[in-house]
Amino acid sequence: MARIEELTNGRGTSRMETIRIRFWTAFSVLFFLNFVQSNMFFAFSHTRYCRRLVRSPTFTHAFRVTPACGLQVTIHIRGKRSGGEEFLNDAYLEYTKRLRPVLGLTTVWHKTDSELEAAIAKEKAPVICLDEGGKQLSSMELADILYKRLEEGGARLSLVIGGAEGLPPRLRASKELWSLSRLTFTHQWARVLLAEQIYRASEIKRGSGYHKE
Repeated sequence: MARIEELTNGRGTSRMETIRIRFWTAFSVLFFLNFVQSNMFFAFSHTRYCRRLVRSPTFTHAFRVTPACGLQVTIHIRGKRSGGEEFLNDAYLEYTKRLRPVLGLTTVWHKTDSELEAAIAKEKAPVICLDEGGKQLSSMELADILYKRLEEGGARLSLVIGGAEGLPPRLRASKELWSLSRLTFTHQWARVLLAEQIYRASEIKRGSGYHKE
């Protein structure tokens, strides 16, 4: 009886069981803290890696197999998707798929100029508007500026395509302007051309043979 009382804590629980519970509780807490610390270090290191990658004149081979580095390009469009032009949407989606290992490419549609202007006013990333009166660039120049703006914007960049009447005057007057061509395109066509040029820019930076001078 004395031996049994010695091994109990007075409530019917053995001392060994109490020690075991405390040990596993402490172990679980330490494991959780180590897990949190490791993930924070990984996130910090991954962010620094991505920033160095954006600055790099060429992408490394390893970039082909690493996940997207958090680079994000958003295309704001004044208008709506037109029916009967699914082939253009399919073409755009093909380029977003090709770009997925490199950056995220998304589209936001705006029904009115005021809605577009309100969205752009909230943007913290650099904003570039497409306009026929904008600066015409070669693909090499576009690639350099694109990644420079991504670096300046913390891996974020917004591009704007105006509606049938063009850009709202305030956007045209206050933002950096690019021109894809002196020709006129529907916003669906402009989106596909822009997506292809973004993909081409990524291939130029990676040093692949996609772009030929």
